[in-house]
Amino acid sequence: MEIEPYVDTTLDEPLVPEPPEPGSILSESVIDELNMTVWTLSNGVTVWLKPTDFKEDEIALQATSPGGWSNSSLEDHQSAVIAAGLVQQGGVGAFSTIDLQKALAGKAVQVSPSIDQNTEGMSGSASPEDLETMLQLVWLYFTSPRQDETAFQAFMAQGRAVLENLGSNPMAAFADTFSVTMAQGHPRSRPLSVAILDEIDLETGVDFYRERFADASDFTFVFVGAIDLDIMRPLAEQYLGSLPRIERVDSHVDLDIDPPDAHIQKTVRAGVEPQSQTIMAFSGPFDYTAQNRVGMRVMAQALEIRLRERMREDLGGTYGVGVTGGYEQIPEESYTVTVAFGSDPLRSEELRGVVFEELRKLQVEGPSQEDVDKVVEGERRARETNVRLNPYWAAQLIGAKASGQDPRFLLDTTTIDAVTIESIQEDARRYLNEDRVVIVTLLPAEMIGRP
Repeated sequence: MEIEPYVDTTLDEPLVPEPPEPGSILSESVIDELNMTVWTLSNGVTVWLKPTDFKEDEIALQATSPGGWSNSSLEDHQSAVIAAGLVQQGGVGAFSTIDLQKALAGKAVQVSPSIDQNTEGMSGSASPEDLETMLQLVWLYFTSPRQDETAFQAFMAQGRAVLENLGSNPMAAFADTFSVTMAQGHPRSRPLSVAILDEIDLETGVDFYRERFADASDFTFVFVGAIDLDIMRPLAEQYLGSLPRIERVDSHVDLDIDPPDAHIQKTVRAGVEPQSQTIMAFSGPFDYTAQNRVGMRVMAQALEIRLRERMREDLGGTYGVGVTGGYEQIPEESYTVTVAFGSDPLRSEELRGVVFEELRKLQVEGPSQEDVDKVVEGERRARETNVRLNPYWAAQLIGAKASGQDPRFLLDTTTIDAVTIESIQEDARRYLNEDRVVIVTLLPAEMIGRP
């Protein structure tokens, strides 16, 4: 049988063959403190524009809208969660993913749609020269998502292979146990398996994506970087002002995926390697203020300093220990503080006890002034670096919009000035509640020296 030689084909047509009918800017205002212009377009789209001189060849994009995969049915959950990925692997308009890569070769531009639990949105970046291309991609991801059966089947085959290998991975069993416990066995928290992967349906996922992006009127787009407003104005009117609008009131759905209000401890026995992993998660309600968010972060950092000094340097029990303080506003204001470390299996129980000893000391005695100075200086240095980054501002501004906050709070530096020994001590008492903690430990299936 004669095999035809491979021929590399390139789709020779513009991304948007017929430019859409532009909308218009209905109102314009300026937030002087942030050097930010706000446009409201005729289709309801809101645009925030913050010109900067941080990088002359970069414009960062973030966009958000309330909703997310929380609006899917339980039956369609797996397809909805991965819907944006299904569209990305399919391409847009007349362009497959491979065609799109060829069409964008040599351009400094990328756009990615996303659907999270409570929001849908987009992120991207471009050089000023490729700004129109970025906006064309945004328009296409709204109006012309493409489903590709061949790409989907390749994705499913790859996913099955990965999941089959994960079946014997102790860390997968460890992570799955933790996530299911934190969600109290909620049906949407089922660990991914080959059987669950097979619940994903291409058409269902792409249809859900189209439904989520069918109405742009509640979207906010944030652009930060080397922006010329005179150049941006007609492009925004054409590609953002022409996005679809339908009459609907959209929001997230509270699925009641909540962590347990109890002290729960579980042990996973898997694998043969003589190593252990432990994660401890403290959770509860949270007052989502800027001061509390800073307080949460520095308290976690102060605890990490103490644990690192005690567990690694004094006791030699672990190569590393990490403490993370996280919080969210939607669907409910809540926090989670996680402590994670690896150790010799025979020392895991001892080191869990050390964590409780140190957090109690932090609650009773507070941190040292030296530790306070370290975490405060770390916050200040991070801020000094971040405020010169376009992606940082784009992410922070879109976060302010999604949470309904006045973005001017981002200029407030008094929150870090308010951190003291007493504030960290109080936050440790508030957030490190031993009555609300999930502890999961991974141990080998057979452990030498086990009683």
